[in-house]
Amino acid sequence: MKWAVLAIFVAFTALATWFVWQNRGSGKIIEGVIPATFAVLIGVLLTTGLAKLEPITAVIPATFLTSSTTHLPIFLPDRQGAMAVNFLPSELLQRDPAAFSSGNDAMLYHHLLQAAIIQELATYFQFSWLPTITRVRVGGGVSTTFSGGPKGRKLEKSELDGVLAGSKFAGFHVGGASSLVLPLKTSMTVRLPTDQKGGEVHFEKSGFFDLKIETDYSSGGVGLGGYGSFFRESQGELQKLFWSENYTIKVTATFAGYRSGHPDMPNYRAWANAIVDVLKNGFDEGEAYARTEHSMVLKRQFGK
Repeated sequence: MKWAVLAIFVAFTALATWFVWQNRGSGKIIEGVIPATFAVLIGVLLTTGLAKLEPITAVIPATFLTSSTTHLPIFLPDRQGAMAVNFLPSELLQRDPAAFSSGNDAMLYHHLLQAAIIQELATYFQFSWLPTITRVRVGGGVSTTFSGGPKGRKLEKSELDGVLAGSKFAGFHVGGASSLVLPLKTSMTVRLPTDQKGGEVHFEKSGFFDLKIETDYSSGGVGLGGYGSFFRESQGELQKLFWSENYTIKVTATFAGYRSGHPDMPNYRAWANAIVDVLKNGFDEGEAYARTEHSMVLKRQFGK
């Protein structure tokens, strides 16, 4: 619709230019047509060039529950989070047995969070950048399928390793998550977390969208928090045995307003929303705790 308006403006301008030229000896004609042309131009700018698309944003809390002695993550199957959270540490431990004894767990787990985010995206978007994602609860877990969708720019395993160069978890891939499909002409860059600044995964298609996934350290603490109520041990004992590392994942996607009527824009916005959905499902601590609580209630009801 907006492009139709623009086409009408171009036609009107051409007609006005011809009319003024044919009547260039008349000051009244020029005085009347030029203001009208500018008025139409302003209207076009308001409906196309100055159109605003609301950004898509989300803030997702993420928590790692770890052993105070081994510093490795503990596995609670009822949390049903991202596979990479449990897979990547075991891979790193094989490559570097001393990796989890450095004394800087907050930074190590920050690297893990960023790498796990990329692996989770590569799991869902390994064949298309906008697949149909279906989750069905099966028994005590969830079966997830992702199929169909448009083709795009495919980042192979070597390219994913390249953007994560310098990360302690570079070079590891969960299952078949060895490629990531992005919209065509989309760039991907990664800023590794440091003691001074958080991490960032950045996707950009110039003139269309800019999407950032920022990660920041939040806090650490003894024990298992609310999960302690699911254990027989006292809170005091749990505080000696376990530790938690807490982070925030912030997703911010902005879109070019002057292309608000472009036929691809709805799909780009759907892609951004799909990324938020995938990250919430894989990392949102609120959802992980709710799944665990629901499962534990059912187990208690059935005496398990």
